[in-house]
Amino acid sequence: MNKVKIIIPALFLSILLITSCEDAFTTVKEINLPEHEKKIAVFSSLNDSICRIFISHSKSIDDNSGYDIVKANVNIYKNDKSFFSFVYPDDLKHGNITNSFIALPKSINEGEKYELEVESSEYGIAKANQIVPDSPEIKDFLYSEGFYIEQYDTLDKLEFTIEDDGEKENFYLFNASLTFFKLTRSKLNLDVSTDDPLVKEFYGNFERGFILSDKTFNGQNKKMILKLQ
Repeated sequence: MNKVKIIIPALFLSILLITSCEDAFTTVKEINLPEHEKKIAVFSSLNDSICRIFISHSKSIDDNSGYDIVKANVNIYKNDKSFFSFVYPDDLKHGNITNSFIALPKSINEGEKYELEVESSEYGIAKANQIVPDSPEIKDFLYSEGFYIEQYDTLDKLEFTIEDDGEKENFYLFNASLTFFKLTRSKLNLDVSTDDPLVKEFYGNFERGFILSDKTFNGQNKKMILKLQ
């Protein structure tokens, strides 16, 4: 049984005639927590023809150690049929261990159902499935180089319009990168920012960007303005 100590600060102010004194003290409370049972933890995304993945295990609230890499068998199914399998992390050939990806045999198709199954001999099985939504219509692109000057940085401006599908709730993830084709193909992630109050910042193991729900413009057009550094 784990115990967590919570320190609660309290401040008392006493006033006597013209003088005053402050007495501060803390109270310690102990809370009993059940023993933590480690479970498999998976961070993964399927983009085009790439599977990004990081597999570890959960930690207790008082565990300050680093994340361990968990060896696991990974199976990807398409419409309930086997699509691709590999062993993590043995079969990974790209990126580092916390920002790793593997090429898929074929691209991910819109409207198809995909299921990710991760099986560890030590921590059990984790599954997730998703029907890949159709891509929205994006139009009216306008790119302005050096449009913003903020402190010591010069930022580029990217404008575009999303035609949202009103039949369901959609979420949009925005991030940006530069891809270089020379002797080898390399990728450089760009910092993305926006003044749109509806956008929420997103941090993942692999990328930083913004997430936007279509609740306020469902079925309508949404103009986006992004700042790129």
